[in-house]
Amino acid sequence: MFFLNLFGLIRHIYGSIGFALACASLWMLHPLNTEAVNYLSQRTELMMGFFYFLTMNASVRAHASARPARWLAAAILASALGMACKQTMVTVPLAVLLLDRAFFFQSWTAALRRRWPFYAALATTWIVLLVLSLVSPTDHSMGFAAGVSPWTYLLNYPTPALPLNLHLTASSYAAAVKKDCSVWKSVKRGQFVLNDTGQGNITEGRGDVRIETPYLQLVMTRLWDEEQRQGSRILRLQTLESLGASLI
Repeated sequence: MFFLNLFGLIRHIYGSIGFALACASLWMLHPLNTEAVNYLSQRTELMMGFFYFLTMNASVRAHASARPARWLAAAILASALGMACKQTMVTVPLAVLLLDRAFFFQSWTAALRRRWPFYAALATTWIVLLVLSLVSPTDHSMGFAAGVSPWTYLLNYPTPALPLNLHLTASSYAAAVKKDCSVWKSVKRGQFVLNDTGQGNITEGRGDVRIETPYLQLVMTRLWDEEQRQGSRILRLQTLESLGASLI
């Protein structure tokens, strides 16, 4: 669906099936956003991206359609649904305006004069995002509710502009890539469970059961708590090694 959505968008902008096919294929194969399919929790990212492309696709299709109203209505609906998926969708009304100015209108004035009701309708979908943010805030999902400041969150978020994640020192980064952390060897497969407090325990169990991703989350949470206790604002390999088998 993503492939067809992007393919249709590019084809209607440039009018070339080959170019659209190449761009859509490159996007599908590019590893930049692999986390969107690596984690179940990132299904919101996938849904938001789908509706983002669908909004722009429907907007572009309206330019050449004999009945543009239905395409414009589809774009507004897709925008509203995307706002219900993830906050990143907030930029789509501006993205549609930029797309129109770049490919379909000679000036901003011409674009606004021709399609201002459509742009205004797209902007009203921000209300969906605002209401959902007030009714069901998601700051806890980003760690802010756990006492992590926005600045610390930014430092721990990987960006293409940085050569490495800033939450790692240079030596820790190299060690994380080149060496095996001995702490993992102390954990036996199939013997990890959660206790009543939400912390991890090792108990006797089957050895053929694999440890799932939640274990890693618990380990990183325990490591971060220890770093904060020591007054550190970065994750260090030596802290991980010092915790050893007592990590969980």
